[in-house]
Amino acid sequence: MAPCGRLATWALLVLTGGLAVREAQGKRPFPHLQDVKAWAKSLADDLIALVDTAKFDELKNAYANEVTNGKLSLVDINGTQLIETSTKQMAASIAVRTRALKSLSDAAEGAVANHQYNQSIKWQDVPYYSAMDGHDEDHMLPGLVDDKWLGGQSNRTNSSIHIPVNIYEQDAHVLNVIAWSSHLDAVFVENWQQSQDQVPWQAFASHTGVFRMFPARPMQPHRFGSRTLTIADVPRRFDEFDARMTQWYQQTISSPKDMLILLDTSGSVEGRSLGLMKHTTWFLLDRLTEDDYVATGYFNTYAQAVSCLSSFVQATTHNKEVIHKSLDNLEAANQANYYSGLEYAFKIFNNFEMEERDQNQGANCNKIIVLVTENAELYPEAVFQKYNQDKSIRVFVIVVGEPIHDWSVLQKMACENRGYFSTVRSDGAAREASGDFGQVLSRPVALENSKEVTFSKIFMSEKGDDFEVYVSYPVINTTTNQAVLGVVTVPWPVKEMRKALPLREIGHGGYAFIINNNGFIVLHPHLVPDDAFYAKPPTLDILDIEFTSAEKEDMRHSMVNMEANSVTINTLTKTHDHHYIDEVQMTYHYGPVTDTGFSIGLGIPAYHPGSLEVSGVSYGDGLDAFERNSPGNL
Repeated sequence: MAPCGRLATWALLVLTGGLAVREAQGKRPFPHLQDVKAWAKSLADDLIALVDTAKFDELKNAYANEVTNGKLSLVDINGTQLIETSTKQMAASIAVRTRALKSLSDAAEGAVANHQYNQSIKWQDVPYYSAMDGHDEDHMLPGLVDDKWLGGQSNRTNSSIHIPVNIYEQDAHVLNVIAWSSHLDAVFVENWQQSQDQVPWQAFASHTGVFRMFPARPMQPHRFGSRTLTIADVPRRFDEFDARMTQWYQQTISSPKDMLILLDTSGSVEGRSLGLMKHTTWFLLDRLTEDDYVATGYFNTYAQAVSCLSSFVQATTHNKEVIHKSLDNLEAANQANYYSGLEYAFKIFNNFEMEERDQNQGANCNKIIVLVTENAELYPEAVFQKYNQDKSIRVFVIVVGEPIHDWSVLQKMACENRGYFSTVRSDGAAREASGDFGQVLSRPVALENSKEVTFSKIFMSEKGDDFEVYVSYPVINTTTNQAVLGVVTVPWPVKEMRKALPLREIGHGGYAFIINNNGFIVLHPHLVPDDAFYAKPPTLDILDIEFTSAEKEDMRHSMVNMEANSVTINTLTKTHDHHYIDEVQMTYHYGPVTDTGFSIGLGIPAYHPGSLEVSGVSYGDGLDAFERNSPGNL
């Protein structure tokens, strides 16, 4: 049968079938056969005209001619080479940011060394521009202009200062930090002028809470990973932003840790003390990063887990929220048995060590018990002798409430177990006390000068159009008392990472993705920016977003271990519009990005054997001509 006859027959069947259904529904009388035939012929003619318009035969012949003439060619995909090229481009991108961070760190350390501390310094004597409203004219932001890099308005000749609402801005320590850190402005400007697109903003976060950001601009609630607080149901104002609470700050100043938070819920902590304990725990959770593992317990006569998470789990946003919600169920009752409580904590550590678990589970570095209590009368010597003779587990003690008790026993617990003793009398003090362990654990970084560049999880960018990673580096006081003074940080936009990926070569059915050394997604075609991520940045494992199989789990394990390899897997994939599921044979190539914790993966389907190359025309030239709608210029 000729093509025209086949089209007419199919058109006739479609029309008569549809009309029969409508007649059966009683909506209209069935038409005469001749009318239906006429409609079918008209529809067939239209379809034939459509095929002729598309000129498939002409396109096929034109393609064959271009191939014969050597202008077009199908180039086989070399996934290993594509990975090497992409990882080198990303490593070069990181090198720009590393140079900027180290120049800032060196400038800060030099400024501290040359600064003469002034105990009697006055607020009026320190010139700076405040990122907050309500200041006098001397501290108000200077002329702001539209900023094409960040959106909104800024001043790119100065930096601005943000001080958390719980910090007294006229404190001498705060004012001295503002004074010596003003020397960073020249370095901020120089870094930006050298790499405007790569370093659109820079910041320095001090251990005192002072936050200096460039360019100078008003503070916004969603900036700098400021919406990471695990108290999801409590609104957070931007003047409460404290850089020391952010994941990127904590990750940079200290090593990974396994932390067990142990709460005293005996009858004596009824009321305000119990509330302070819960708030302290919230802030402790908020300071933990994806590199940390956390467990919780509470005790009075006996001890047990706070939540359904009875052992150590990774401190992801989800796991921290599970613990946070369970805190609401705690009530004060009975007497405190410190031996029982501490024995429970040490056994959790011991059991976790003996568990059969993946080698990447657990921080495998610092081990910490944080005891949150009100009072202790007797020192539980026996439990420390039995479980912690070698002092391998640090014990930090946070005491809540008014100083109406003798705290010498609790101070001894902390001092004899390589910990720290803190007191909490208000919610603001709870925030400060929750950071004490970070400062203690940062001492080895300062003493050994073991500074490393760190990479955060993804946060929403300032413009809200994509994700970005915070690349950070510590600042150390190298003079009298070696300590971590703060952290400098710059952004690494995901859209810049995307430019280094060979998306054209791997074709429409292929895709690229990036994960960090925890297996969490940094870039994936199915993870797109959303306003909800301002409040809760995503922490999705690659296996949460991919169709899981044993082969995929092995691939993830290799990528987390920074290995380079390729594997072919029969898997299910979503189409780019998320409407369909396709079963394909996919070859995955992957490899690590030098000097980062990131690994790139490329998924290339078997039905896409190569990419089309045009002789004498680069991809960039072709894309530029296409966007100008002038291919004839090539």
